[in-house]
Amino acid sequence: ITNNPQKASTMLQDFAAVIRMVLENSTKAEISLEKEIQLLNTYLKLEQARTNFCFDYQINIDQTVSTDFVNIPTMMLQPIIENSIWHGFKLIEYKGKIEINFGVTESKLICTITDNGIGRMQSKKLQKSTLYNKESMAIKIIQNRIDLMNRSLDENKATINIIDLLDEFENPIGTKVIIELPIF
Repeated sequence: ITNNPQKASTMLQDFAAVIRMVLENSTKAEISLEKEIQLLNTYLKLEQARTNFCFDYQINIDQTVSTDFVNIPTMMLQPIIENSIWHGFKLIEYKGKIEINFGVTESKLICTITDNGIGRMQSKKLQKSTLYNKESMAIKIIQNRIDLMNRSLDENKATINIIDLLDEFENPIGTKVIIELPIF
């Protein structure tokens, strides 16, 4: 669009890398956390460029997390991050921020994704308007995957918790999603 061949080439390479990683990962039930983080970094860089850098992101990994040896279900986190960008940052007049944190307990990987977007209530209002008519399916799909995973577990079940972040006046200031996944 801006007649910048170098930027277009970089975006095309990143897009191809994301597609390749998604295709490779789609053949597996789970992948290493290292591969998931690599996918997220490439995807987020691509989305930053697409949105003219309307948001920043940060990925924090607790030093006790072994990203090579901890596995997670494929495509568990990317749809949530996509929601932050496509729904949470829609129509914001400030710089968006996504923070992704990974930590562990004795038996679970804790993934926390926090954004400073418009929040779920405002996003739902926009979905009903003619301005923005796109329903998110990500949370439903992830919850279904967690339910399927939990059927084979007697204990140490996976969970997803979505928290609407509010300021002191009860105005939405973002969303936090906490996913707890068993470590095998």
